[in-house]
Amino acid sequence: TTAITLPGDPTNPVAPSLDDLRNAQTLKLADLALDRGRAPAAATTEVTAAAAPAATPATMTEAIRDAPPAATRDATPAGLSPPQITRTGALMGTPAYMPPETWRGEPATPRSDVYSLGALLHELAAGVSPHRADSEHAVRSAVLDTDAPPLAVAAPGIDPRFAAIVDRCLRRDPEARFASGDAVRLALEALGTGEPTAPAAPIAPAASVAPAPRRRTRPRAGPAGAAIAVLGVAAVMYRLLGRDPAAPSAGPAASGHCPDDMVAIPAGRLEMGSPDGTGDADEHPQHAVTLSAFCIDRTEVTVAAYAACAAAGACSPSPGTVNWSAYSSQEVARYSRWCNRSDRPDHPINCVDWEQAAAYCAWRGRQLPTEAQWEYAARGDDGRTYPWGNDPPSARLLDLCGPECEAMARRDLHEDWKAIYDGDDGWETTAPVGRYPGGASRFGVLDLAGNVWEWTADWYGPYPAAAQTDPHGPATGTSRVSRGAGWASRGASKARAADRNWLDPTIRDCDLGFRCAQGN
Repeated sequence: TTAITLPGDPTNPVAPSLDDLRNAQTLKLADLALDRGRAPAAATTEVTAAAAPAATPATMTEAIRDAPPAATRDATPAGLSPPQITRTGALMGTPAYMPPETWRGEPATPRSDVYSLGALLHELAAGVSPHRADSEHAVRSAVLDTDAPPLAVAAPGIDPRFAAIVDRCLRRDPEARFASGDAVRLALEALGTGEPTAPAAPIAPAASVAPAPRRRTRPRAGPAGAAIAVLGVAAVMYRLLGRDPAAPSAGPAASGHCPDDMVAIPAGRLEMGSPDGTGDADEHPQHAVTLSAFCIDRTEVTVAAYAACAAAGACSPSPGTVNWSAYSSQEVARYSRWCNRSDRPDHPINCVDWEQAAAYCAWRGRQLPTEAQWEYAARGDDGRTYPWGNDPPSARLLDLCGPECEAMARRDLHEDWKAIYDGDDGWETTAPVGRYPGGASRFGVLDLAGNVWEWTADWYGPYPAAAQTDPHGPATGTSRVSRGAGWASRGASKARAADRNWLDPTIRDCDLGFRCAQGN
């Protein structure tokens, strides 16, 4: 267990606020080595972290590296018996920081400590633990059965390289984590140099790190590697970023400049949704939305781009399978053949869930667009029906299901799909991104209708009647919104800019992908 003690209160380990961490002149990390029937022996590593603006990540990592050895002292007051700190057969540890193998009763290893370290770093950065629940049993189930949410999702705007390090600490498979606290420190030191490629080696797949020897019991007073790693994180997070890591960055969009693969969307006002008497029920009430400037990807994220993220260790590889609950096992096998793979590098990545999409965007220093951003990028302020205007969909504007798709469904699925338009759009399933310039929005964004549905950042919920500014959707929910229709969508109405689709965020499908935004 690692506790952070702030100056002025040496007895109460607390979860420090961001202001506490910024203002503290000294951080003390106490490694408490607990052994049944014995009192804790405290090992304290102290590093002075200069709060002056001149401090840099490089000087911080030097201070960490040159920290004096930990001093050890007996924590049991004279004349008192050591307290009984646990009962026979009980699990030891704070539930929120315990790795899956501890919950299973397996021996601890250095990689177990790395998981606990990652949980602490996640909470420092996001303000919440990676697995939250109302009971110890629910926490146990979450830790054993689900991956921790990507840090970049929990703390939008944080440095994606740092987020990738924390995410690797929290892998359920111990062999996929860093081998030790020292390995985490090295990754952080590389990040602290400011070189964009520096963290690539530390966050590579676990096979590149020699596995640590297994041990049968937790050491009573091991090296201070984990404590040093925490200090490294404090240095990197609060000096390198220079801001509250949970606060989204306005990005370059505010000045009208966007990366080459993105389109600048100026600030403006949108009547979001559909007028009375048109559209679906969840597109009402139509309401005014004011949006700040932002950037959005010109096209959907491609197979090649996503593969680069997976190779860097920041994204989990696409499983190459669909998993929609409505599919039978035969349909899963049938539709999984249309998950795009390396032989289609310029096609949109599909068959990825919401968290995979969000992790990719975070790796790029971006985020999934909000539902309002997506709709404004698609239709602007003139209320058009489709991204290109009000003309109905056709083969020159987008990739939906034309005669080629109808023939494929009859041939491969023995199903009767109806073509949405008469012309052949050239692709039975997905098309290479950017193939239909005639379907561009008024801002020049491509593929906002057709090809694949696109995940957005928002939870699905009813629209408000009141006007909004830069809305981010409901605070919680069970389904995420996707927009834009996919190649397998039935009916031209799905390509309307106001149409909304909602899915369990764990769903993967062959006509579901994403693009990223930046700003707000």
